Amino acid sequence: MNLLFAVFLILSLHSLSLIALVPSSLHRPNLKSKFGSIHFSKSALKYKTFDEFLGSITEPVLVDFYAEWCGPCKMMQPVLEDVASRLENVAKVAKVDTDKSPRLGSRYEVEALPTLILFHNGQVVERFIGYRTADVLESEIRQALTKIPKSG
Repeated sequence: MNLLFAVFLILSLHSLSLIALVPSSLHRPNLKSKFGSIHFSKSALKYKTFDEFLGSITEPVLVDFYAEWCGPCKMMQPVLEDVASRLENVAKVAKVDTDKSPRLGSRYEVEALPTLILFHNGQVVERFIGYRTADVLESEIRQALTKIPKSG
């Protein structure tokens, strides 16, 4: 199924949070959002916590901690879409709005935006702070992926 975003409802202790998977293709269904179009599926709301979300994904996950008001974060959106496409079979790319999920930002010590954190099996592998081009980000992610032990 080609989705621009699959949105997962994450319940934190006192607030609702959203995490969106960035597309691995540029197919855009008909629902509008600030990033383009969004397709919501029934399976999109199956995760109750961020940890459950991370634990359910077998591939590494690059999470973009961003805010709506952040200029460099907005500049990162097309970069993330490009990188998600390039790494389609290697890693997933997701987004967390730190204004809507401040506890997650605090938990992962996000002090500057955008902050991108690469997770594998729920653990932080690497963090990237600030804007970078798709070529640079892809290279940094591929280098960080070499730190993950091969399974099997």
